[in-house]
Amino acid sequence: MLRWIGILLLSSIFLMGSSQVESVVPQRLLTVVNDMEINPTTYVVHHSGRTRNLFTPSQAEQKMRQWVNELSLAKMEKKMDQDGIRYDASGKWGNLEVSFYMIIDQPNAKVSEPYVAIQVTGHGRPKGDWPKSAERIQKFLYQQEIPTHLHYSIQGNIEHSTDTLKIAHNIVKQLHAKEIEGMETDQTVSISAYSPMFSESIQTRGGTMNLQVATHRDMRSGKLVVTIGSPIITVEY
Repeated sequence: MLRWIGILLLSSIFLMGSSQVESVVPQRLLTVVNDMEINPTTYVVHHSGRTRNLFTPSQAEQKMRQWVNELSLAKMEKKMDQDGIRYDASGKWGNLEVSFYMIIDQPNAKVSEPYVAIQVTGHGRPKGDWPKSAERIQKFLYQQEIPTHLHYSIQGNIEHSTDTLKIAHNIVKQLHAKEIEGMETDQTVSISAYSPMFSESIQTRGGTMNLQVATHRDMRSGKLVVTIGSPIITVEY
């Protein structure tokens, strides 16, 4: 999982378009996973962004307590360091793991727009709980007047494949995507691309993207770990 300060950096990326339809993106990603014979191990829906409304530090803490209760999460924790104030809460929605963060990176300002991130994680093969959790997040954010930016990721492995580059390119091709930029090492390939199959996108230095594919060779198990995300991957790969 991305560290909270790493998640904060996503606020500097320009998000484009409205939130993607909850059921469409998971289904398209899962279709590719099935076609490529990838054994899924983890699936995620993630939101990150600033609130639309301004809050004083005390109002932000009060809101966080309210939201933790509304999302049926466990007790809130508060941490302070040189980067600001961070609130954490976690819990379960059925078999799904939920993490919720609020970051006030301007703690000395009278008012600010706190940064909010919520991530729901499931394990194994996704079922209907993936789009349903996205719907629950979107409903919550709408009620709080927070702009919604949902990111979907799915990760799995291929037992005996070692061709990291070929697998990554095949996934990009299946999603009718055009490569924007990429990175390749001996063990890892990461490709950012744009596909007409997904609506929400982000603007990077290389251009507009809404698909990220990563393949990584696990030297201990010999398996190829494959991660696909739209518009970006929000889990470690």
